[in-house]
Amino acid sequence: MSYGWLVSERPDPRFRWSLHVMIYALLAPMLAHSVHSADVLHRNFRLYNSELWVLFVSDSTFNDWRIGIVLGALVEAALTFLVLWPFVKSPIKRWGAWVCCAALWTYLAFIGEVAIK
Repeated sequence: MSYGWLVSERPDPRFRWSLHVMIYALLAPMLAHSVHSADVLHRNFRLYNSELWVLFVSDSTFNDWRIGIVLGALVEAALTFLVLWPFVKSPIKRWGAWVCCAALWTYLAFIGEVAIK
């Protein structure tokens, strides 16, 4: 039995690029929500607007919010992936598109704050 196919074939470069783009796509919303959460925690007002605080607080009233935050971040990551995919071969354009996506998610996190009475 020959195992040459395990070591002789190089991995598909499309898989390598798609893995990098997936990692970048996940990092953009994570960075945006981290910046927003740090700002909310710094203000120490309406802590329920902080995505990271809601994820780690042990109160059961935030269970629906946790699911929404995780699903929302996955949707943001999927949209970021679709934006980054055309720029796979150009690092400068890919980084520029990634910075724009991260800035957009950060802006949307800040304008999406709610006030519960």
